[in-house]
Amino acid sequence: MLYTIKISGGMIKDLEKTSHKSLIVKKVFILLFSVLTGCDSDEVDITPPVLSISPVAMDHVDSFIPFGAELSPIQKNPAIEYFTDQADVSVRSVSEGVVVDIRGNPNIDDYEIWGRPSDLSKWLIIYDHILNIEVSIGDQIAINQTIGTVGLNNRTELQINDNQNLAYCPLQFGTDSFTQQHLNFSENWCLEETVIP
Repeated sequence: MLYTIKISGGMIKDLEKTSHKSLIVKKVFILLFSVLTGCDSDEVDITPPVLSISPVAMDHVDSFIPFGAELSPIQKNPAIEYFTDQADVSVRSVSEGVVVDIRGNPNIDDYEIWGRPSDLSKWLIIYDHILNIEVSIGDQIAINQTIGTVGLNNRTELQINDNQNLAYCPLQFGTDSFTQQHLNFSENWCLEETVIP
């Protein structure tokens, strides 16, 4: 008896029925071949994010910890940490994108919101230390959309990662306006270009 199985690209593969076990192995091979050769639509988007606005209004920022600052002898800061003058300051999206994860922070009673510029982007935009979250996983977010308020101790962080392998100073991805907003406050936002998170 012959079985006909359609494979991507219109190819036809005829399998002879030799044994049930052999047929299953052949079907699994064909399925894997189809999946591995038909993944063109799932290519990773390497387009870097474009940051248009600071995550908190700069007139509420009273201090910060720069990207690349030494947090311990073995760890440099993988984010810019903003400290605000009030507890109810809104945290807003710096770029459009999609929310891919929301995580509770261990030992601190606030949250992280993870976003990507697009569904298949290799870039993560992580907003850390957020309270009063106003978005959900899967939501499309717009530039300047409120996503929550600053976390405990009136702080929030902005971190840009390349698929979690390397963190980059956010100013590298900023529009002229984003960069100028920061430089008007201080010239020392980035002590390194990249760090391992």
